[in-house]
Amino acid sequence: RDAASVFALYCVAIASGVLYGSAMTTGRALFALLTPGAKEGEFFGLYVLSGKLFQWLPPLLFLSANESLAKGAHSHWSYLVLTPFLLVGALLLACVDTELGQKHVQHTLADRRWACDTEVIERMDTEASRPTIAGGCDGSCVAGGVGEKEEEEKGGKE
Repeated sequence: RDAASVFALYCVAIASGVLYGSAMTTGRALFALLTPGAKEGEFFGLYVLSGKLFQWLPPLLFLSANESLAKGAHSHWSYLVLTPFLLVGALLLACVDTELGQKHVQHTLADRRWACDTEVIERMDTEASRPTIAGGCDGSCVAGGVGEKEEEEKGGKE
């Protein structure tokens, strides 16, 4: 093989790695954006399960195609086996209406585990085994689970 072929192979490999890596990251972010509040565990469990169930198929088909080629044939033809997976994924993604999806889950976002919601914070404060996090929507969420505003209200009532 000549140096130009090897260089082209490395260029394609680097581009594929960058594109597929960023696509996976973006896919997770989009999935999180469209996941209803308080259902993150269920949805991401399904996301991981479906990934684990099907992640073996493209490499197996690539290997089968690569091994079935006659000696001396270029192995780059094996990459054509992966094309249907990319096309189906692109078609499915083109059908996703993110704006409509966001509208459908908007009312559930307050139910997220670490939402800056007093009811959630009070519930978490009573469950000593669950940690709470600092920071929040408007600064009313602080470490310990009860915000400054709630502390002032409690102090004023006593």
